[in-house]
Amino acid sequence: MKNFVKKYALAFAIIVTAVLALVLRLIMIGDIPRGWNVDEAGIAYDAWCIAKYGVDRFRYPYPVMFMNYGGGGQSSLYTYMTALLFKFFDFSHFVVRIPAVIMSMMVMFSGIWFFKTTGADKKKMVIWALYAITPYFIMSARFGFDCNLMLGTASIFISCLAYALKKEKPVYFFIAGIACGLVLYTYTLSYIVMILFLIMMFIYLLYMRKLSFKQ
Repeated sequence: MKNFVKKYALAFAIIVTAVLALVLRLIMIGDIPRGWNVDEAGIAYDAWCIAKYGVDRFRYPYPVMFMNYGGGGQSSLYTYMTALLFKFFDFSHFVVRIPAVIMSMMVMFSGIWFFKTTGADKKKMVIWALYAITPYFIMSARFGFDCNLMLGTASIFISCLAYALKKEKPVYFFIAGIACGLVLYTYTLSYIVMILFLIMMFIYLLYMRKLSFKQ
């Protein structure tokens, strides 16, 4: 019994935390926070237009960058994720906020994968999983903002890169590159953040001999 508990305690703790985190994100998500934020409304309108007619609200077909109220730009990944959901579900506040929930949960799972890939202590996985039930991350997952996808996609990229460095196969570096590119479609500031991050990371990896110029 003791060996059984030791073997499966980590998995049980992560599953319980994941279920609790998902419930806290989904419960009454269509009503809390109340009302439509201007960015949520813009994403919802564009996503509905894309799903129904293949154009945004200004009749541009499948734009790379959307234009929100007042002429400001709006990153596209959230809108296209929502448009895909509108293909299967009716228009609702609940549906518009689902992509934020999905990517918020991906931070938890990609982090656990990262720790497993790097051979970290199992206790760190549980501590990391607890992030998912902290107030800030619960609240950020309940707003349909395009920028809220940056953390999730960046976490997936870092985990993919760690796995590629471990396996040292071109296909995994290619997948990591695609994951890195997806980050750029979540938040305009990622154009600056990701470039600086990649430069510093590559210099560090080359210095530590974890990466070659060929890779």
